[in-house]
Amino acid sequence: YVGSHPEVRVVVGGPLWHRLESDYVRKNADWEALDKFLEESCPDRVLIKQPWLERNVDFFTQAKGAKILVCTREPETLFQSWQGEGREYTGNECRENPMREYIRGMLACFRMLLMGAMEIQKERIGQALEKPLGKFLGLDYRGFDSARLRQKWMGAKEREWIEARAIWRDRR
Repeated sequence: YVGSHPEVRVVVGGPLWHRLESDYVRKNADWEALDKFLEESCPDRVLIKQPWLERNVDFFTQAKGAKILVCTREPETLFQSWQGEGREYTGNECRENPMREYIRGMLACFRMLLMGAMEIQKERIGQALEKPLGKFLGLDYRGFDSARLRQKWMGAKEREWIEARAIWRDRR
């Protein structure tokens, strides 16, 4: 769903641009800077992606008006990703006890769902997500690029797309 609607701009900040992850909201978010950034970006809707952010419940209680999408995965496919390409970004905890980390992550996701987040199951991305995503985000569902919703993110091959459509913060 990343970059699948023209009214949603992606925020890129930090060294992991090729994964579209942003250090902008890690652990101790600078709320004053974040509020200023969102004000400057208005009226754009922005997407700030950071894996495992759902474990930081304080972030979501302070992010007033934010729409949270929680992407869940089946354990088998998640564990494969932890072992395959990109494994250098996998933490030691995930390598040492993947099921424990999966359960911890799912419990955190469940807390976010109780707070009003929308769940997207990774294995179902591209299967008629336009209408539910549009309704949840307050967007015209016809604006979604169905092909992009089905497309697997291709990392570094997406550089040109990212350059043209992202809001860059802390460019390195």
